[in-house]
Parts: sequence; structure tokens; C-alpha cells
Amino acid sequence: MSFLPKWAVDILLVLLIIALILFAGYLYGDYQYHLGVMSVHIVDAKAEGQATIRSSNVTATAIPKLTTQMQYIQGATVVVEKKVPIYVTVQNDRQCVVPNGFVSLWNDTNKMQLPPDSDTVPAGTSSVVLSDIAAQHAREAGICHANEALVDSMQEWLRDQQAAYGKK
Repeated sequence: MSFLPKWAVDILLVLLIIALILFAGYLYGDYQYHLGVMSVHIVDAKAEGQATIRSSNVTATAIPKLTTQMQYIQGATVVVEKKVPIYVTVQNDRQCVVPNGFVSLWNDTNKMQLPPDSDTVPAGTSSVVLSDIAAQHAREAGICHANEALVDSMQEWLRDQQAAYGKK
């Protein structure tokens, strides 16, 4: 014997079936939603992976190029330094007088300092010879060219990296 009449049980069964169908529809919709989200994540991950590969290729080509430039600059600097005695002879060293003011200005400039007033620099000639100045200038020019190549290379690398990631 049942506590409910048959028609009430039938209605409850129909309601239970409708609830199960709605719940199944919800689960299917949730599954479809997550499937769409995952496909978007897969596309994003693929694009990010491709950008990372392009970025790695940019770096892989930039380093050897910079290394070649640096080796060329170092070699050229050594050649110029070896030619200093050809262009500035011992006779030129004896004939050229280098004043203390020039030496003071040169040293302060290389230290990135403002030179002192001309009254504080001792008058007279220094013991520095012209060939030493020429050799030092050749070394500093080499450093300057190396720094310039490095900055140019870094700027080019940065532009290429931005292009690899689709940025301007």
C-alpha cells in the first residue's frame, strides 16, 4: 500500500525525469563550455610557444653576429695600436712637448670629471710622450667602437624580440 495515490507518484516520476534531463543538459553544457575554454587555452599556448621559438631564434642569431663584430673591432684595435710607432716615431716623441694642462684635461675627461681651472694646473711640460697618447687613444677608440656595436646590437635584438612577440 502506498501513501500517495498513483497519479501523484506518476507526477513525481515525471518531475524526477524532467529534473534528470535538466541536470544532464546542465552537465553537457558545462562540458561544452570547458571544452571551448580548453581549446582557447590550447590556441594561446601554441601561439606563445611559437613566439618563444621565434624569440630564441632571434637571440641565437644575434649572439654570433655580435661576437663576430667584437672580434673584428678587437683585431682592428690591435692593428692600429701596432701602427702607432710607424705614425709617431721616436723622433716625433722627442720633438713634441706635451704640456701638463693637456695631461690634466685628458685624465679628468677619462674619469668623467670636470677639469680644474687652468690656474691650478702646474705649468710646464709633462713626461708623457706623444706615442703614449696615440696608443691610449687607439685603445679608447677600440672601446668606444665596441660599446657602439654593443648598443646597436642590443637595439636590433630588442626590435627583433618585439617583432617575434608581435609588438611594435
